[in-house]
Amino acid sequence: VPDSGCGSWLLEPQSTNFITQSELFSDSSYIKDSGVSVGTTNNSSPSINANATKIDVTNNGRIYSNIATNTYYTSVFIKSGTFSHFKFAGSNIDLIAETNSNGTIQSFGNGWYRIGKSYTGNRPFQVQAYPDGTYSSHTTSGNYFIWGAQSEVQSYATSYIPTSGASSTRL
Repeated sequence: VPDSGCGSWLLEPQSTNFITQSELFSDSSYIKDSGVSVGTTNNSSPSINANATKIDVTNNGRIYSNIATNTYYTSVFIKSGTFSHFKFAGSNIDLIAETNSNGTIQSFGNGWYRIGKSYTGNRPFQVQAYPDGTYSSHTTSGNYFIWGAQSEVQSYATSYIPTSGASSTRL
């Protein structure tokens, strides 16, 4: 089909991000296990702004958020620091091999990946970092970067819907 020179629209269905703070990981809506803390928040993100969060880990802990029980497609943008292996909502993520055992992984350049997975329950957003691909308990210290958490009642991830204190719906 020849290009008519006219623009086109990319349409997506209406969707709601049920994570109430998609970029503010220091917010109390995120539970941090002991040994997990929020580091700097002025790191380059996929949005090209300096608003990605460094997560510091000193043991086997997780960062997670509880929301109403449902079946979600949950996703987050993640970048290696000293850690490149993660469990995300129960899926094994290897950023070196660019694999997600039970979901999707998409490169966004500059070391950033959007990882996603279908999840049923009340804790769709949960990230746990590992020093290697054994995904075993550890006491290793390290860090990684995250930005743009999203959990939506869809069977796939739609484009990122930012939130700042409440869920947000893209019409």
